[in-house]
Amino acid sequence: MQVFSVHPGVVATNFFRHVPIPQFVAGWVKKLLLEADEGAESTLVALFDEGLKGNSGTYLDEYGLPQEPNKLVQEEKLREELWDRSLVWAELLPRTVME
Repeated sequence: MQVFSVHPGVVATNFFRHVPIPQFVAGWVKKLLLEADEGAESTLVALFDEGLKGNSGTYLDEYGLPQEPNKLVQEEKLREELWDRSLVWAELLPRTVME
């Protein structure tokens, strides 16, 4: 099994229908966003690109291209803090863990 981090890009979905912004602004912003099939591209690359075999852990951008991750991901203390906070947010650990 291989694991990849994929960025779908900023995709035009129905999410923004619940955001109270003027319709003309929504229409303008939507032109800047990817369509759903374009947003799926990086995930499909991770699933089917034979060239990624043996490269587990690779970060793929919104176009399915391998990229170097942000340098902050190399900081072990930050990774551990994010992990702990995620467990608290998912209610798998009590909030007192983060105090």
